[in-house]
Amino acid sequence: MIASLMMSRKSMQKSLNSIFGPDTQPSEAQMDDFWTLIAYNKGHLITHRLMRYIVDRRTYADRWRNALTETSLPLKLVDGGTDPVSGKHLYDAWKERVPHGEAVLLKNIGHYPQVECPVRVAEEILVFMRERTFG
Repeated sequence: MIASLMMSRKSMQKSLNSIFGPDTQPSEAQMDDFWTLIAYNKGHLITHRLMRYIVDRRTYADRWRNALTETSLPLKLVDGGTDPVSGKHLYDAWKERVPHGEAVLLKNIGHYPQVECPVRVAEEILVFMRERTFG
């Protein structure tokens, strides 16, 4: 909770810069937009509540892992290789644990591939969807 109270645009920028890719750092305009979104309605004061997913990851690890490994649905991971949170190590684990799933590693991309290289991410998703029949 204290971290949320101390959160500022400057601290957010430092945090985001550390998880974006080295060649895809957000611009000042993007940072302004991110801050506007986070701070809307004082949302930056409750970011600690959003971190609940860390507890959920431990609580539901087996359930979530089984959902990925036991599904008959087609799966594809599009992952940023330089992401310190869920980068190459996640990609490697995916390849090992979800052998029926596809995976693409975007080597110089960080935690937000959909922001850092949106065209490539969209292309990967569209190709994946076109090659399959859903429903």
